[in-house]
Amino acid sequence: MNKIALSAILALFGLTACFGQATDSNVVGVVIDASGATVPGASITVTNKDTGVKYAAVTNADGEYRLNNVPVGRYDVSAAKSGFTTATVAGVQLDLNHTSSIKLTLAVGSVSTTLEAMSVPLHKPSPPTSTAMTAGSRPRSGTPGTISRTSAPISSPSTTSLSSPWIPRKPSSPSRSSASATIIAARP
Repeated sequence: MNKIALSAILALFGLTACFGQATDSNVVGVVIDASGATVPGASITVTNKDTGVKYAAVTNADGEYRLNNVPVGRYDVSAAKSGFTTATVAGVQLDLNHTSSIKLTLAVGSVSTTLEAMSVPLHKPSPPTSTAMTAGSRPRSGTPGTISRTSAPISSPSTTSLSSPWIPRKPSSPSRSSASATIIAARP
C-alpha cells in the first residue's frame, strides 16, 4: 500500500511540475526619436510572422514598453505615433522564457493627407464667351465680359509688331491709313 500511495504522491508532484513550465517570452524596450529623446504615447505592435496574431502596447511617459506572455516565434516589432514615420524591426526571434529588449527609433515624418472619394455634384462652368468691339465703340449692353475701356484708332504701322493677343492690331487692309481695331476678349 505504501508503494501505491508513494506513486500517487509522485504523480501529483509530476503533474504540477508540468503546469509550471513556461511557454512564452517577454518583449521590452524604449522608443526614441532621431534626437535621442524618448517618445511617450507611441503605439507598439508585435506581430507573429507565422500566424499573424498581434500583441499591442503603448509607451509610458519615459518612452518604455513591455509585453508579457508573448508566445515564442518570429515577430515583427513596430512603433508608430502621429507626426513620425513607423519604425519596424523585422524577424525578431522570441525564445522560450527569455526577455527580448528592442529599441525603436522614430524619424520625424511628413504630414500626410488621406483623401476620401465622395460623390459631390460639380459646378459646371459656363463656356467662355467672347466680346467683340471696335475701338471707339461702346460695348453691347448685357453682354458678359464686356470691356469697359476703349482704344484709340491705330494709325502707325509700328504698333502691329506687338505680340500680345490683348493688344489691338492694325487690320491687314493696306488701303486705309487709319483703321479701327477689333478687340476680342475671352472670359475665363
